[in-house]
Amino acid sequence: MFHSFIKGPVHLTICSGKTLIPGYADHKKNWNNWLNSNQKFYAILRIMNNAALIEPKCVSEERINWIYENRLRLSKVLLGIILVAPRHIVDDGLLNQVDIDNVDVHRYASMDEAIAYLSQQNLRVNGICFNLHSLPELFCDLDWGES
Repeated sequence: MFHSFIKGPVHLTICSGKTLIPGYADHKKNWNNWLNSNQKFYAILRIMNNAALIEPKCVSEERINWIYENRLRLSKVLLGIILVAPRHIVDDGLLNQVDIDNVDVHRYASMDEAIAYLSQQNLRVNGICFNLHSLPELFCDLDWGES
């Protein structure tokens, strides 16, 4: 299941449980809309549990094809991918490699670590400078799944 939130230059997706085809279709629509806006952004993928890594083969194939078809557009606007998952998922290397030219992928075991990284980045979108130090406040109403 996907839940997507867009705040400023950050596109956050929270994944919990098995990926369903309708949920993936909505997720892909959100990404297409963002790419069509041609605005630079960071993508945070928050994986809540092992079940979030399970997806039907058709979704996996479609995701890979979509990334391949959009790799040039992604490399122009995607500033980085932040994967956040429970420590055992990160340590065991259970996150599939995301490979998009000129896009760095960072893996963290907590949102605090991811936010610490993002808060050090300077981001200017359409002439507006975003202070990513305020990222926790932007998403303060969300449950990160951390205690």
